[in-house]
Order: sequence, then C-alpha cells, then structure tokens
Amino acid sequence: MRSRLRYFLTSGTAFFAGALSLVSQIIGLRVVSRELSASELTVASVLVCALCGLSLGAWGGGRMADRQQDGRAWSLANALLLLAAMAVLGLALTGQWLAGALAGLNGESLQVVCFLAVTVFPVNVLLGGIVPVLTKAMLSQNDDDVQRAFGRVYAWETFGAAVGAWLVVFVAVPLLGAIGSLSAAAVVVLMWTVGGLLLAGANKSIAVGHEAKVNACDNGGFAQNKKSSNVADSPALLRWLLLFAALASSCASLGMELVWQRYFAVVFGSDSHSYAVVATVFLIGNSIGALLASRLLRFNQASQKLYQWLLLLVGGSILLSVWSLGVWFRLETLQWVLGWLRQSPLLGRLMIAVAVLLLPAIVIGTALPVLVKIWSEGKSSLGTRAGQIYGCVIIGNVFGILVCACWLIPAFGLQITAIVLAAVCVAASIGIFFLTWLSPRKNRTILNAMMSIGFWLTIGGLVALAVVIAGSPIRPGISDSGEWVVDHYVEQASHTVAVTHLNDSPTDKRLIIDGVTIGESGGGVDEKQQVLAHLPFMIGNAKRTKVLTVGLGTGILAGELAANEQVESVVCVELSAAVIEASKWFSNENREVLTQPKFELVHGDGVRYLRAAEDEFDVIVSDGKSRPGAASNLPFFSEEYYQICANALSEQGVFVQWVSLRCDQRELKTILKTFSGKFPFGHVAVAAPDSVYLVGTRSPVAFDPTVIEKYFNSESTGTLKSYGWAAADDLLTMYWLDQSVVDTALVDVAANTFDRPVLENFAWASYGHSVSQLPTQLPMIQKLIEGDEGSMFNGQRLSDTESQEIVGLVGNGRQATTELIAAEMILFAREDDWLDRATVRFKNAIEVLPEMNRQQHVVIDFRNLAVRSRLTQDVSGEFSALLNISELNGATAKDEFRLGEILDLQNRGDLALQHFYEAVKLSDRHPRYLIAFGQALLRQKKASAAMGQFERAIKALDAVESDSKFASDLKPTAELMKGIALLKLRQPSGETIVRDVLRAHPGLQDLFLQFQN
Repeated sequence: MRSRLRYFLTSGTAFFAGALSLVSQIIGLRVVSRELSASELTVASVLVCALCGLSLGAWGGGRMADRQQDGRAWSLANALLLLAAMAVLGLALTGQWLAGALAGLNGESLQVVCFLAVTVFPVNVLLGGIVPVLTKAMLSQNDDDVQRAFGRVYAWETFGAAVGAWLVVFVAVPLLGAIGSLSAAAVVVLMWTVGGLLLAGANKSIAVGHEAKVNACDNGGFAQNKKSSNVADSPALLRWLLLFAALASSCASLGMELVWQRYFAVVFGSDSHSYAVVATVFLIGNSIGALLASRLLRFNQASQKLYQWLLLLVGGSILLSVWSLGVWFRLETLQWVLGWLRQSPLLGRLMIAVAVLLLPAIVIGTALPVLVKIWSEGKSSLGTRAGQIYGCVIIGNVFGILVCACWLIPAFGLQITAIVLAAVCVAASIGIFFLTWLSPRKNRTILNAMMSIGFWLTIGGLVALAVVIAGSPIRPGISDSGEWVVDHYVEQASHTVAVTHLNDSPTDKRLIIDGVTIGESGGGVDEKQQVLAHLPFMIGNAKRTKVLTVGLGTGILAGELAANEQVESVVCVELSAAVIEASKWFSNENREVLTQPKFELVHGDGVRYLRAAEDEFDVIVSDGKSRPGAASNLPFFSEEYYQICANALSEQGVFVQWVSLRCDQRELKTILKTFSGKFPFGHVAVAAPDSVYLVGTRSPVAFDPTVIEKYFNSESTGTLKSYGWAAADDLLTMYWLDQSVVDTALVDVAANTFDRPVLENFAWASYGHSVSQLPTQLPMIQKLIEGDEGSMFNGQRLSDTESQEIVGLVGNGRQATTELIAAEMILFAREDDWLDRATVRFKNAIEVLPEMNRQQHVVIDFRNLAVRSRLTQDVSGEFSALLNISELNGATAKDEFRLGEILDLQNRGDLALQHFYEAVKLSDRHPRYLIAFGQALLRQKKASAAMGQFERAIKALDAVESDSKFASDLKPTAELMKGIALLKLRQPSGETIVRDVLRAHPGLQDLFLQFQN
C-alpha cells in the first residue's frame, strides 16, 4: 500500500509539472501576442525561453537532488512545483499589467524578451528541475533500475504536458478565458502540492527510502547494470559521440514537431487547435516511448547497441512520416478518407495526427531513458547525470527550433528540412556503430555479421526513401490536378504562402496562405475588396485623406485606396514578409501599389500598430479573414480591437470590415455582437446575397444621393463600376441595420475577446463543412430587418426624421434587400417552380430601385446554380442558369462558351454559333473559344469565316510558352481544323496539313471523320 502511495504521489508530481509547463507556455504566448505582438519573433521567443528554462532547471535540479539524503528528493520536487505554481499564479495576476507596462520600451524584441524573462522563464526553470529530482526520488524509494525510474518520471511528465495542452486549448480557455485558465491551473497545482506535502508528513516512510532496497541498488542489480552500460568504461570519443547523438535526436524531435505543425496548419488551419493536436500526439508518443524504454532495458543490457538502433529508427520514422503525409495529400484513393475525417474536425485532426506522428513520437520518447541508462555512473550521482542528459536534450530542442525556423525551413522548405533532420540522426547512429560494433576488441560472430548487414541494408533503404521524397515535392494545400499553375511557393516556420493561376487564364490568380485562399483576381472575385475601398467615401460629406488598412493580401484593396483622388496617404500594416513578397505577383491588379509614393507599408502587427499610433485616421479598413482555417486573424474580430480602432478614428472617420454570410451562424452572431456598441455609431450593412459590412463611425452616418452620384461619376470608381456599383440605388441595396437592433436580437450571445477567444472554437468546430451556411443565415438576417422599424439613421430615429426623402430611400432599400434575400432562400430551397419564383423576386428588387445596376447579385446566384448543376450532371439546370446569366448581361466568356457547348451537343448549331460568337467577343485571344467558334461556323457551312478563326487560334497558341501543356494539346487540333477548312474551300494545301497532323497525332482521327463530310 505504501509503495503504491509513493508511486502515485511521485507520478502525480511529474504529471502536474508537465501540465503546468505547457499551460504556462500556451497562455504566456497568448498574453504576449495579444498585448505586445503576434509576430514570428514572439512565437519563437516563447518556445526558446521556455525550453532554456527547462534545461537550466534540469541541470540545477539534478545537482540538488544528489545532495539530498534520506530520500528527501520527493519533498524537494514538491517544493519546486509549489514555487512554480505560485509563479504561474503571479503570471495570471500581473501578466496583462506587465505587458502593458513594457509596451513603453523601445523595440518589439526588447519588450517580448523582458516579458518572458519575468514570467515564462522562471516558471520553466523551476519545472525543469523536477524531472531529475523525481528520478532520484523514485529510484531511491521504489526501484533499482535507472532507466525504469527515469522512464516513469519522463512518461508521466510528458503525459501531463499533453493533457495540459489539450485541456487549456479546448476546455479551459473557452470556459474561463486565458487568464482564468492560468489561475485555475495554478490553484489546482497548489492544492496538489500542499496536499501531497501534508500526506508525506503523515507518512514518514514516503520520505525515507528502504535501506535494504537502497543497498541492493548500490551493491546488487545496479552495479551489475553498470558493467554493461556505463560510459565510464567506454572510449572518450564514444562519450562525446553519445552527447552529440542526444543533441541530434532532440534537435530532430522538436524540429520535426515544427515541420509537422506546418504541414497540419496547411491542411487544417493555422489555429491553436492544430497546434494542440500535434503537441498532444507528440507528447503522448513520447510518454509511451519512455514507458516502453523502461521495460525494454530490463531485458536488454546492450544499451549502446539499442541506442544506436533507436537513432536509426528516429531517422527512419521521420522519413516515413513525410512519406505518409505525401500519401494523405496526394493519392486520390485516400481523399474520401480525408474528406470523411474533415466532417468531424477535431476527431479528423486527431486521427490523422495519430496515424502520421505517433510512431516517430514513440521512438523519440524511447531514446531518452536509454541514454540516461548509459550515462549514469551510480545511484549517488543519478540526479546530476539525469539532469545533464535532460538539460542537454532540451538544448538540442532549442537548437532544433532555431535552426529549422530561422534557416532550414525558409531556405529549403519542409520536406528537405525533414530529410536533413533524419540524416543527422542516421549519421549519429553510424558513428556509434563504428565505435562499438567495429571495435578491434569485438568478437566476430555470425550474429554480429548479420546485424551489421541488416544495419547497412536499413540505411540503404532510408537513403532510397529520402531520394524518393526529395525528388517528389509535397506541396500541401496546392492541387496537383494541373488546372492551377504554381507561380510562387514559399514555406516558412510560421506559414506557407503560394500564388497560383488558372492554366488557361493567367489573369485568374489566387493567393493561398496555409491552404486558405485569402485573395483572388479576375472573374469578379474581388468585389468585396472594391466595396471596402470605396464605401467609406460615400458616407457623409467629409473629405477623407488619411487611410489605414490592416492586412495587405494581394494588395488590390490597398491599390484601390491609393488610386482614390481624395486620399493623400495610405498606411498598410502587414505581419507577414512572405505575404508582402507574394503581393508582387498581383502588381497589375493592385496598380503596383508597393511603388506608389502615397503608400507606406509597415511590416508588423496591426493591433500593436494601432495601440501605438499617435495620428488619427479618416478611414480604417480591416481586411482580416474570419473564416475557419484563418483563425490566427480572429483577434481582429474582438472587443479590444474594435475599441482600439474607434479610438484611432478622426471625428469624421469611418471604420469598415467585411464578414461573409456563408460562415457558421454562431460565428456570425458572435462577430455582430462583438462589434455592436464599440463605436459611437455602428451599422451592419447587409449586401445580399452573401456579404455583411460592419461600419463604425464617431459621427452619425449620413447619405446624400447627390454626393454619392458625384462620387460614382469620378475617375476613382472605374473598377467598382465593373461590379455593378454605379448609382445611389446600388448602395441602398445594402440594408443598414442599426447596432441597437443587433443588441436586442443577440442579447444572449457572448462576445469575442482577447482573453476569451470564442470565435476560435467556432472556427475549428465548423472546419471542413464546405457547404455554404447561407440557407441558415438568410432567415436570421431577414428577421433582423423585419425588427428594424424604429432603428437609428443619420443619428435619429427613422420614424422621427423630418426628411421624407431619407425615409423613402431607407424604405426602398429595405424592400429591395428583402426581395433579394427571399430570392436567395428560394434558390437554396429548390422547391416547385423555384427558378421562376426566384427570377420574379430578383425583378421585384430591380423594380423597387429601377436605377440599380447591381444585377451581379443575380448573376452570382445563377452561376452558383450552374456550377451545382454541372457537378450533378444536370445539363438542363445548368443551361437554364447560364441562359439567365446571359439575358442579364452578366455572362463571362466562359459562360457563353459553355452555353455554346450544350447547344452544340443538342445539335442546335445555329443557336450555339451565337454563344460561341459572344465568347470570342468577350475573350478574343482565347484559343479554345476561337476553335469552338470556327467549328460552329464550319458546321453552318461557313468555311471561309471558320478558316479565319482557326488561324487566329494558331497565332494565339504560338504566343503561349512552348512547354505549356495547354498549347501542346490544342495546337494540333487547331491545325487539323485549319486543314479541314481548306479542304472545304477546295485548297490543295489542306490535304497536306491534314495528312501531317494525323500522322503525328493519330488520336485526332475521330475529329477528322466528324468534319470530313
């Protein structure tokens, strides 16, 4: 019974030490990020500071443990844990105050380092000393095997760290907030240590070891083990090589944790939940490995050989994990598995992390107790030796993080970094092999020879696997379908940035960060950025000259602001250097904004910049993404952020921010509730079908149709007009909900704050649900509009205003918005006669506001309908939707081309010809459209006109890069069709062209037979 009690108390102390370590790191990172800066420097500083503290504590704790007599090591461990808990409680009580006090220091680096030096570092120094102290305590009390004692302590410590990371991210922070979670963790640990010390005082045998057991450990079993595994009997070179091996494996372990985290962020989103999942699986694997080693060494005395093979397994498991990630990201046969797992986001992340990471984590955890076994010289110096190894390993962790984050990943990418880390471990294993297995004193046996052959065959296999991985790059988050071409791809320690364009349309580009598309060009996809850029200048009569935009992205928004003739200066704050570099690929679309004289780019954190800003701004545009997977931007939807922005506005200033109506309803309600009341005058502008614009001002919102029309007629709005915004009626299709309506409707909804980031939990909970949430959002918005009869407008109650013109405008806006929302709901319901009924609703909206040009609403919906119909092979539904788009004059060249294709398949060549003509008119250099138009002309027996289209197609294809698959596939078709047209015109050269093309491309024989008659 006493033995079990001793084990329970010792293991519990290790468990709480690990938990407190991860809790302090995660919450410390959150506090310093929100109060000082959320830059890459902050993340790296927290990890390095915590690990350095653990290393220093391990060294000092081991020495203190060896000085303890009569089994007092356990009491020392509890004293250290007690002090650490008190330090954590101090961090909870003073962390935010301290961060605010340090904000006055010059330099972001100095502020972050000073904060961590006072808070996170001393906590981890105390916690780092607990592992070697408990190892000494457990050995002297209850065991005679070094590796078993250390393995148990290390296992419970890492398991506690895993549980701490999991609980604090998924349970404590959502319920209690960041500071509340830190306080709760400190209180729980304080209760444990006080209770444990009282229990130890009542049971003296816990603190006093059994002399017989100690003597047996000194003179019996331990001395026996010492003969076979003590490094004192080994060559000096081997001792240093073992230390290098410890550094190598620990460097690889934390380096790979960083690599895995980056891979998972690309697939599952860059939020703290992805970090918690990876950290939890990694630490649980370490815990299992430590327990496995404590058992394994009882049956294997050849510790050095075992350690050599473990290092080899570490390298191999790293390569296998990279290969398995490639399988998950590439093989189509496994995509359905990944899709199923994504439907249950938390379970999906956890299962994939276990499948990929658990094995290497177990192997990494197994190595450390084995090394402690080899390095220990005797019970009396066990604490010192365990502390040295544990501290050395953590220094390797620090080295791994710094080297990978600052050099390997930015320079070579995730994949090559993983191969380098694996190679370091394999190299250390080879070194131990030569110094032990090939020693001249070694007996040459058949078994040794077979093991040597197996060793080198294993290394050969690993080299082959590394070559395969290096030669087949994994680009997570980028489709390998060939439809999108990668222009720019950069992997960094904090995020992965890519720029791609459509294979057959170089102007259609995407900016992708961690697998999430945050910006696009072409095809009308940047409408919301155009509205954000121009909306502030249509409200009221004040001239607005000083502009701040938070977030650069593609630079399209910033470029539109800088091009505004009213604006004198534009300041853009962007946290990521990689995003700044990627924005250069959109120079044509963003008007080369980075080189504009009125444009100033600030590389830093938006919240930090606004806090420190001394100037007031006339316009603040916040362009952070609120979607799942972009949860790192969610502080830009917090109460504190809105308050900071309100303070930074000039008297006539305007704050604007976009939110998607396609997000989870809980997410939208939280954002609306958080925004409401933070500005003296706040409105929620609903822009059907799928957008909401948050507008905050310090003066009443005012609309003057004359001012709006004058602004629309200025040169600044050229791009905006292409999206259907051209008149005051278009602006009124956004219905302006007053913040009082939002307050009343969402009274029970919790707001998002720095301390309690409830949005982050909605983000991970809704991740993977790719179906639009519009069907559930629109009824809620409709209900809000219906309850807005007495709202504030222009600073007074709408019902009390003397201006009947304002009442009429607002009333028309409400009716038009209601009709548009009703049409959207009909489209999603798809009940009887849904298409006709939706069209009637759309027409009603236009009748209410006859000058409304924003038919883009209708076009977007019908295009979505066309896409859905095509995916379900509903050709008639697709045709109907595209025809409606064409009648509304909103069709693109691609829409017209598809209409022509459908009519052509239905043998309605005369009608198909009209749509192919429209496609060519809209995109007169697109080879595929030119060929299709020519073929339609040929079917109508207009060979001469067709001949001209085929020649134009060939010229367009000659202008495309020679190695383009797009050009190489289409050019033979264009040349064959030219030959057929010449034959129709009875030109002898046509026969030669056809013969040459068919000889080189026999697969075109069917096409020739189709047109030869």
